[in-house]
Amino acid sequence: MKSNSVDTKIKKALDKYDADKLAVYDYAAEYAGEEIISTSETIPYPTNKILQIFGLFRLFYSSSPTEIIEPSTMPGNCFQFYGSKARIITKLGKKINIASVSMEHSSLVQNISDAPREFKVFGLNDAKTERTLLGTFTYNNEREAIQNFPLNNPLFWNTEFGYIESEILNNYSNPLYTSIYRFRVHARKKMNE
Repeated sequence: MKSNSVDTKIKKALDKYDADKLAVYDYAAEYAGEEIISTSETIPYPTNKILQIFGLFRLFYSSSPTEIIEPSTMPGNCFQFYGSKARIITKLGKKINIASVSMEHSSLVQNISDAPREFKVFGLNDAKTERTLLGTFTYNNEREAIQNFPLNNPLFWNTEFGYIESEILNNYSNPLYTSIYRFRVHARKKMNE
């Protein structure tokens, strides 16, 4: 068996495992080709993570927005930003008809006052075009960690978007920062699939 074949099978298995948490594929995952394009007006918050250089220098560093497109939701593996408002534009791996989005906070942390509360989702054709509001949603910090939000407006069911913007409006009372562990985007199945 060739190495490429093994790598491909492993990647498919891992993708399936990750998608199986919700039983739908995540087009916003790093493995699907998504990239964070912009976090305008959003300032990363320093994390508890330490970078140690040659055992001498210890540096605390800020979290990265790329954390929301990576599969780990262990405590601390998140994008933390100052305050309770943020705008994050991401380029999807390919243009899709968006069926729903999912927001996730870690289920392993006790204090979830830093969880996002209300947020809006916009579709874009490219990073510079006008935004199309797809929905306004509320993440409930008393429910399960992964929450799915269907886009119920039939006007957009046949519209493909290559970019998505999530705008966080507030959190659950943390005055310093907000944490997003994972943001997922799911496609509407086409009639011939």
